[in-house]
Amino acid sequence: MPVSKKRKKPEKKRRARDERADAEPHAGAPVESAPGAGGGGFLSRMRGGFQSVAGAGPKKKESLLSKIVTWALMALVAYFLAKRFGLLK
Repeated sequence: MPVSKKRKKPEKKRRARDERADAEPHAGAPVESAPGAGGGGFLSRMRGGFQSVAGAGPKKKESLLSKIVTWALMALVAYFLAKRFGLLK
């Protein structure tokens, strides 16, 4: 019976598992003494990154300088777009 290319044959799985069991663990791997004793792990840091990108984290008030720079850039973009499309000469 033909086997799909996406499916691995059981012999390959078994062989890979045996090779991993024979291999020794890395010497530099950190060992935790108690589970949960440390800070956030990889997933916690990844979650924090997603929150900061999405803006779901703690909010800071935008400074006056930041508002001025933002509005100046928006005005500059509007000016160049209006000039490009012939609304201004």
